[in-house]
Amino acid sequence: MPHFNGLAILHWVYLLLFFSLPIVFPQNPDCDCPDHPGKLTVKSTEKFDVIFLGQPDTLFPCHAQDREALARFRILRLYKGKNIPPIVEVMYPCAGACRFEFKKHEAWLLYGHWAGGSGQRVKVVPCERNRLVPKKHKEDEYILYNEMTFEEETVFLRKYLLPAFILPDTSLARRVEAGQVKAIDANRNERFATDIQKLVLLLASLAVFLGLWFWVKRWFNDR
Repeated sequence: MPHFNGLAILHWVYLLLFFSLPIVFPQNPDCDCPDHPGKLTVKSTEKFDVIFLGQPDTLFPCHAQDREALARFRILRLYKGKNIPPIVEVMYPCAGACRFEFKKHEAWLLYGHWAGGSGQRVKVVPCERNRLVPKKHKEDEYILYNEMTFEEETVFLRKYLLPAFILPDTSLARRVEAGQVKAIDANRNERFATDIQKLVLLLASLAVFLGLWFWVKRWFNDR
């Protein structure tokens, strides 16, 4: 019968705990990140292409090969980004200690980068400012990591970033998103005349024309 001393038993217990901790206590974005991002500054927002508050609309299966998954997020509030549709596709790590665990009923504040390739996909990376929106009467686990409460962070984004507007969900918007149409300024609000305004403008132009015509005719008759 093999003999096990106390030191060997402790060694095996340590190894068991070491490898089981990520399963028992799954770590989300912060996992083993060396540094905290610290308080939010305008300069720190410059490295992100898209910043938004959103909620998962569709979750796709995790790809075992590249350990990444795709999710469609419905944007609740946009803080940074141009030509952003109401629903964006987000790529994220779905396996390992630093995986994101998105759920349909939970909202997230995401700081994303353009993933490149065909279409416009946003990629979120662990160890950045991404945080789950805290529920009422529950502790916010991201305060220590981000060094700001959720309210402080969103107030900062509203105060110091330029207004960002979601692209309307129309066929033209989808063509702009696909790169088929170039938008000069997607955030500009175009104003067009109403039918009544067009009619008034037409009648005014006609009145000016008739007035000039009678005046010219009278001037030639007096000569």
